[in-house]
This record gives sequence, C-alpha cells and structure tokens, in this order.
Amino acid sequence: MSLRSSAAVVPIDERRAFIQRTSRDGLTRRQAYSRLYIAGATLLLAVCILPLLSVFSLAVQKGMPFIGWRFFTANAAIPNLVNPDAVGGIKTPLQGTLSVVGLALVISVPFAVIIAASLFEFRNRFMSWLEVLLSTVIGLPSILFGLFVYAIIFHLKLAYSGIMGSVALSMLMVPLIAIQSLDALRAVPDTLVEAGVALGLNRFSVMFHIILPKARARIFTGVFLALARAAGETAPVLFVIGMTNVATLSPTSQQTTMTTFVYQLLQSPYPSQRDECWAIALVLIAIVLLFNIVGRTLLARAERSK
Repeated sequence: MSLRSSAAVVPIDERRAFIQRTSRDGLTRRQAYSRLYIAGATLLLAVCILPLLSVFSLAVQKGMPFIGWRFFTANAAIPNLVNPDAVGGIKTPLQGTLSVVGLALVISVPFAVIIAASLFEFRNRFMSWLEVLLSTVIGLPSILFGLFVYAIIFHLKLAYSGIMGSVALSMLMVPLIAIQSLDALRAVPDTLVEAGVALGLNRFSVMFHIILPKARARIFTGVFLALARAAGETAPVLFVIGMTNVATLSPTSQQTTMTTFVYQLLQSPYPSQRDECWAIALVLIAIVLLFNIVGRTLLARAERSK
C-alpha cells in the first residue's frame, strides 16, 4: 500500500488532534526556552545594576553633605594641623574640566565629521580598513592615549598644559564620534540623495545640504556620548596636564580636572579630603548621566522622525 493511500484512511479528526498535539508540545518547549532566557537576562541585568546602585547610593549618602553653592565656587582648601578638617570647593577642577573637555570637543568634532563623510563618500579598500581601525581604536584602553601624548611631551620637551590633555581626549573622542556619525549618514534614505543628484547638485552640495542636516540629530548623539566618556576619564589626562590650585580657563597653562583632583585627594592623609571625593564623584555621575540622557533623547527623536 502506498503512503498516499495509507494517509487517506486516517480520519481527519485524528490528523487534527495530532497537529494540535505537536503544536502544543512545540509551544510549551518554546515558552520554556523563553522563560529561561528572560530569567538569565534578568539575572545578568541585576548583576550589572546592583554594583552601580551601590556606588550611587554611597555617593549620594556621603557626598550630599558637601554639595552647596560654596562647593562649586570656592577654591580647594588645604588642611593643616590647626584645621585638619578643612574642606574647600571644586572651582579650580571644574574650570579645568570645562577647559580641557571643551577644547577636546572643538578639536574632535570637525575631524570626526570629516572622517565620517569621507568614509561615506569614498567606499574603497583603504576606507574599509580605516573604518576597521577606528572601530578597533574605540576598544583600546584610554591610558594609551595619555601615554602617547606624554611621549610627545617628553621627546619634544614640551610643557604640561591643558591643551595636551585636550589632545589626548580628542584622540579618544574622534573614533567614537566618527563611527556614530558614519552610522548616522548611512541611515539617511537613498531617495533623498538621489533627489539631490537629480536636481543637479554635486557631491559636496548633497553632503552639505541634504545628508548632514538629515543626520544631525544622530551626530549630536555621538557627540554627547563621547562627551560623557571624556568627562569621566582620568588616565588620558593624568600624565599630561600638570597640576594647579589656581582656577583658569587658559588651555596653555597647567590644569586640574575633577577626575585628576579625585586622584590627588585620595592620596591625602586627611580623612576630610578623602570624604570630599564622594561629592566630586556625585557631580561626575550627574554630568555623565546628563550627557547620556541628552544623547539618548536625540537618538530617540531621530528614530521617530524617520
């Protein structure tokens, strides 16, 4: 008897029951795998979040008593035998952070956007290798950039200054902004580019008047994410900006950023200065969180405007 004839004698109710039973077994198995995956992801998320919440709660608990107007406007205080609990402010490291990170932003954004536009327009083997190189540089330890700039200072006998820290941070920021900007340019619909070409615009005009304005929100997202990382970095600037107790915005003078200031205070023998580190850490957390929120908000708006 052939298979067709043997299959024909099976009642339709039995075949329907068999199909339903097989589907039910498969659904049960998929639901079990789904619950197992969700449970594992939840466990990993808790492992990542709990240490962050612990550090944040400690920073709030120990740092909030220092937060106030004087904390942001006063210079650092040096404890002594008469007043071992002297606690100053962060005026000097705050201005140093604004100077170093701000100049790094001015240096890195034009270079990163130009690199991203070149990668987008000139699609050849060299540009493919350059994109791979930028993606690799993003994962390098940040201290390598500081050591590279320190080697330049040592061999050329240059002075420690804020601009050297800005150069080190810009080397960190350029790959981040460039890769994010490249993704933003590639997200622009091809129909807009084709419309610009159909109107007789050259390659530069299409990039400047159509592609970049359309990708602006995503590019700003990359800029803010790079800012968030640069503002919290210590290693790239620790060896190259020097140290000062005088508040200044001059990039050619020695600077003290908030991250390097924390490094200095942690080596102090006075408990009051070590406790002040929690307040500075709380300020850094707020700054990094603000930049991340702004960047994610711009990215969400760009996704909705597609």
